[in-house]
Amino acid sequence: MTVEQIADFEKILAQLKSFYDDTNVLVKKNPREEMNTFKLKLINKVLVKANAIVGDSKPFADFTEFNIDEDMPNNSDVSMILGQYISCMEVIKKDNVHPYSGRWYWKTTDDAESREISTSAPADLKK
Repeated sequence: MTVEQIADFEKILAQLKSFYDDTNVLVKKNPREEMNTFKLKLINKVLVKANAIVGDSKPFADFTEFNIDEDMPNNSDVSMILGQYISCMEVIKKDNVHPYSGRWYWKTTDDAESREISTSAPADLKK
């Protein structure tokens, strides 16, 4: 991944995680309540960017974003989809980072000098 791709990846993953956390609060209050249009439009913008990153590794081949014009998804539906995207993003992260001296670094493909961009451990390797 290039330095620019890494920056985009980390931003999108952070947004997905934030939406997931916020949605889970709503799920605990009322899982079957419809998600409001404003939130869904913001989530869709991030999902479109996430689709560009995950490519063929999308969680569901026929899903790209929520259709606001049809049935509005409920909080639980949105939470499930966000969780699936986070999992796919974490797999990509795991494939593109490496540990060194107790820290994690991105593998970069930039032609410039070797760049050491630190990051957190992939989710399934945190312990």
